[in-house]
Amino acid sequence: MSSVWIGWGANVGDAKSAFDVALSQLDSHPQITVLARSGLYRTAAVGQIAGDAFLNAVCHVTTSLAPLELLDELQSVELSLGRQRGVQWAPRTLDLDLLFWDEQVIVSPRLTVPHPAAWYRRFVLDPLIEIASDLKHPQLGVTLAELRDRLRVRSLQVGLAPHWAALCESSRIEITSRFPGVTLSTTDDNATPTLLLKLRHDDESPTISSDKPIADLTASPGEPLQKVIDFLNAIHDEPLRVSDW
Repeated sequence: MSSVWIGWGANVGDAKSAFDVALSQLDSHPQITVLARSGLYRTAAVGQIAGDAFLNAVCHVTTSLAPLELLDELQSVELSLGRQRGVQWAPRTLDLDLLFWDEQVIVSPRLTVPHPAAWYRRFVLDPLIEIASDLKHPQLGVTLAELRDRLRVRSLQVGLAPHWAALCESSRIEITSRFPGVTLSTTDDNATPTLLLKLRHDDESPTISSDKPIADLTASPGEPLQKVIDFLNAIHDEPLRVSDW
C-alpha cells in the first residue's frame, strides 16, 4: 500500500458539499482508504482569472493503485462533480492534486510528484502541516513545517534570474509596494533557462541549496510580471482555517 497526500480546492458552487461527496467516493473505492483530513481553509485565489476565494484542504489516503491509476480516479471524481478543463487556473468546482506519494519522486508526461508548487503554496502547506507536519519533502530534505516557516520570514529576498529580473525591472516599485516584506534581487545564475526564481532569507543563505531550481514559472499563465506576482501571492497568503472537515 502506498501513502498519498491529496490537495483539494474549489471556488465554484457549494465547495464544502463537493468535498464531502468526493471524499465519500474516494473512501468507497475498494483500493483507497482515507486516513486523515485537514480542516477547511479559506484562501486567496492565485491568478488573474482564478475567480473568488477558494476553499482548500488536504487528505491522506493509502492505496494499492498505481500513481496514474489514482490520477485517473481523481479526475473521474472531478468530472462527476462538474469540473470542466480547458483554461488553466480558471475557477473550478473541484480540483484534486496529487501532492506527495510516499517518499517517491515521479516524473511523467501526465504527473509530477511531489507537486512542483507544493513547497511554496501556503494554501497547500498550511492544511498539509495540520495532518503531516513532519512529512519531509523528498527532494528538498526538509519537513513541510520547516518549508512553511521559511516562507514566513520577513524580510524575504527573492532572487530572479537575470532574464526575468530585466522583464520585471519596470514594475519593481509596483511589486515592492504590493509586497513590502519582499526584496527583489538578481541572481548570477543563467546556467539553465528553467532556473527562474531563487528564494533567500535576509541573511542571504539559500532557503534551499543554490544549485537547485526553486520555482519554474514557465508553465504558469500570464505575462512574466503576472507570473511573479502570482508566485508572491501564493507565498504571502495567510490561509484562514474556517472549520473542521
